Amino acid sequence: WDVIEIDAPPRAERYFEIDGIGGPPSAGTGHVAVVVSAQPVVTGDQIRQFAKAHGGTIAGVITAQARGSPLDASVGSRAASELVEVMTKAKEAHPHAVGIQLFIAGPATLAFMAGRAINDNVIPETWVANFADGGYDLALVLPRSTAPARALDRTPEQEQLRVKSLARIRESLAELQQT
Repeated sequence: WDVIEIDAPPRAERYFEIDGIGGPPSAGTGHVAVVVSAQPVVTGDQIRQFAKAHGGTIAGVITAQARGSPLDASVGSRAASELVEVMTKAKEAHPHAVGIQLFIAGPATLAFMAGRAINDNVIPETWVANFADGGYDLALVLPRSTAPARALDRTPEQEQLRVKSLARIRESLAELQQT
C-alpha cells in the first residue's frame, strides 16, 4: 500500500498543468467545467454533450492535467494543494457561475482529492460526472440538499398526529392489498 500525505508541505514543482483560470473574470453564467486528469483529457464535445443532456450551460472550462509523474506519496500533498487552488480560483475566474461540473480522468485517489478540495461555501453546486460508454452521465449533485433539515416536533400532540396518520396509511395499504 502506498500512503499519500495530503497535508504535508507541498513540493516546489507543480503537479498539474492548469489552464482556464488566468485573465479577467468571466461574465459567463451556468456551470464551470472542471477537468482533473491524470490520463488523456476529457474532450470539449464530451463536456458540451454532458451539459446539454442535463439542462446545463457552460460558463467556462478549467483543466488540471497531470504533467506526467504518477500520483504517489512524493507528489500527493502538492497535487492536493493545487486542486484546492483550482477550486478556489474557479469561482474567482467565473464569479457568475452557479457551480461546477466535475470531470475526473484518473484514479480514485485523484477523485478523492478533488472532492476534498471543493468548499460548498465557495462553490454552491457541483455536478459530478461519471464516464460510461464513451460519454459522461450525471452521477451526483452536491450538496445533496440545499434546504436545511427541519427539526421534528416531538410534542405529545404532534406524536399523536403522527401515530394517527401512520394508522390511516396502514389501513389504506391493507385495503389496496385486498383488491
